[in-house]
Amino acid sequence: MEHFWPTLPYIIPTSQGLPLWWSILWWIFQIAIMSTLLWIVTRWALRVDRELNLDGKTKPHEKKKTTTDGGRSIDV
Repeated sequence: MEHFWPTLPYIIPTSQGLPLWWSILWWIFQIAIMSTLLWIVTRWALRVDRELNLDGKTKPHEKKKTTTDGGRSIDV
């Protein structure tokens, strides 16, 4: 079975292996980056929704209904 934990991309000569602190710091770094990305995307999406609602445009979950009348599309 392959190693589950991430390792450095290069081998350190005369090393018995990676110390435990490297794995702990790596996972803390990954959690911090992913949490920051989720926070940024959430703020961006909420701001877009708020701007759409303030402009009086249709809400994202509502769709415009269209009907055809003699080959023409009419917004209802």
